Amino acid sequence: MRRLLLFIVIGTIATGSCTRDKGNPLISQASNCDTSITYTQTIAPIISQYCSTTPGCHVTGFTAGDFTSYAGLKIKLDAGVFQNRVFVVRDMPQTPNPPLPDSVFNKLKCWVDEGYPNN
Repeated sequence: MRRLLLFIVIGTIATGSCTRDKGNPLISQASNCDTSITYTQTIAPIISQYCSTTPGCHVTGFTAGDFTSYAGLKIKLDAGVFQNRVFVVRDMPQTPNPPLPDSVFNKLKCWVDEGYPNN
């Protein structure tokens, strides 16, 4: 009986401490990215729609970052702030705005993974 109880306890601990990492299906790997993503044609319109046209957000003179130009966005990219807020914390765009659609999220992720070129 003692052996059975020990087996159950060890089995419960062993299986309960294991997790299955399914990964985040929204985060693309660079190798799966569309190579036609460019700042000018793809990213600038996304930033304009979701980040720099909402009142009080990343507009000219905004102290938390001006995303109205590549140079302003690059400051936050170089510091890792953009990646952290968009991909890790996932609190951008902020409420009450809806979250980024998966397709937009993936385009941004691919562009950043490729080194966020100004093309």
